[in-house]
Amino acid sequence: MFISFLYLSLSAQVATLLQTNQTSAVEELLKTTLIKSNNSPTPSILKAYEALFAHTNERVGLASLLIDREAYDEAIPHLTAHISDPSNPFLPRATSMLYRCNIAACNFQATSSISLPPNVIAHFHPFEALKYQPVSLSEATEIARNFCAWVPLPTPSQTTQTKNKNKNKNKNKNKKIRICYASPDFNGHHPLAFLLQDVFKFHNTSKFELFFLNTQGPPENENCPEVNKMKSSGSFVTSLDEIEIDVLVDLCGYAGTSQNLELVKSWKNKNPHKLLIAFMGFPGSLGVGNLWDYNVCDEVVVPRGLRKHYPEKLIMYGGGASYFVNSHNFFNLPSPSTEETSTPFTYCCHNRADKIDLKTLSTWFSALRRTTDSNTTLSLLSSGPAMQRNVLKCAMGEGVSLDRIKFVDILQNRSDHLKRLSTTDLFLDTPVYNAHTLGVDALSVGVPLVTTNSGEKWASRVGASLLHGVGLAEELVCDDLESYEDVMVRAAVDSAWFGGVRRKLGGVVNAGSLLFDCESWVKKFETGVEIGIARKTESESGDKSKSKSKDEDIYV
Repeated sequence: MFISFLYLSLSAQVATLLQTNQTSAVEELLKTTLIKSNNSPTPSILKAYEALFAHTNERVGLASLLIDREAYDEAIPHLTAHISDPSNPFLPRATSMLYRCNIAACNFQATSSISLPPNVIAHFHPFEALKYQPVSLSEATEIARNFCAWVPLPTPSQTTQTKNKNKNKNKNKNKKIRICYASPDFNGHHPLAFLLQDVFKFHNTSKFELFFLNTQGPPENENCPEVNKMKSSGSFVTSLDEIEIDVLVDLCGYAGTSQNLELVKSWKNKNPHKLLIAFMGFPGSLGVGNLWDYNVCDEVVVPRGLRKHYPEKLIMYGGGASYFVNSHNFFNLPSPSTEETSTPFTYCCHNRADKIDLKTLSTWFSALRRTTDSNTTLSLLSSGPAMQRNVLKCAMGEGVSLDRIKFVDILQNRSDHLKRLSTTDLFLDTPVYNAHTLGVDALSVGVPLVTTNSGEKWASRVGASLLHGVGLAEELVCDDLESYEDVMVRAAVDSAWFGGVRRKLGGVVNAGSLLFDCESWVKKFETGVEIGIARKTESESGDKSKSKSKDEDIYV
């Protein structure tokens, strides 16, 4: 009731102010956004902004809000109209946004007609640069570098630091290595907390002391099980100024807002001799080597031949271990199916639609045509009516019966999601930007995943990393889309071979594998942290003979 009243009152205020003073209308909205829910503007506030932008013909601002709620179909006309006039401001940014919207709607014909010259690519966000094929690995690294430089170091007035900050700071008296994990996503909704909730308990408490910082404020649901598990392993703090730590683990990187990057820069500026590690949040090069001390990865996502594109130092997992740690081994998961396949045989890709490209979609349709006698179907996660129309249009053009394409919606309940996933047969990875959490979800419930290792970007090699972790790289990691399609077909028509793949996967899920071995992963991470601290100390000692390894990667 309060929200409805607020929206009506706000709309009236804005409408009145717009007639006389547009600046005052904007200021009124900005003041009202101080009323927040879960540290984000309430839906009514967002709608008020949309009304304002629509009234003032501020199409880029309106499109940004529509994109935030994944209303791509509504955003496309505004962006198209904006870029039709070369004199409009923000033209490169609007062009990159239009490209994003058409990708998310699987509108590949429109995407191919959008020109992406360097000045447009430069306006991609670092996370967008990982997703889109026209952006090369070297360009993505440069975009990350420029974004890091663009986000300013906060001034003292912008931070919570005070002149007496050290008076009440929780000093490290027990000489343990103090690690603080920082993220805006410690809540019951984001995959990060779900993935990490059981990882922290494996830290060696005789050597390490853990803290957690939700950079968006206290966890929105103090009673969510993920947060409660984390609390059993360490303490939540509300500011980095509360504690004296040795290591800050940034679980966001460029994946969040600039606010997170400002916090990281501020902390490192005050604590240049402490260790700053990036991990999990951003699957790509950080673009700089003088902010984060290390980025956590593995030998599959960053192979030796591509190392030159990563200016930062790396903590490198090897021996088939994936950097992508998870807590799936501790959940009550649906048991892997004892049957070799379901009827009909179901291919599924429940990745977001903006990870799908036309070549991959054509590969899926080709495999469907080749397996008509096997009664195969394709299950896709819908991103809205426009995406469904465009996918079905492509299917018709490639001679695939439309009744073989099924669309599903996002399930908010994770147990329901895992149960639905377990009823499918083969998960189809998206080569441009692979499944991450969803890939682990599939493997954990006994559904094999087929992927490629032909991409250069980190995010396009995560599927291969996961499959190395369960010992199925030889069977399911493909060099190109042609062999990827052949695996799809073989899985549907060769029940003996595919049954063997499923039994092998089920065996490692039940008995344990590198991918699901949290304890081993944490021990290696602790080794990397200790080596990093030792190298930091040696490099600052002034003894060149001891500091020669400071610029080297750490292999664990």
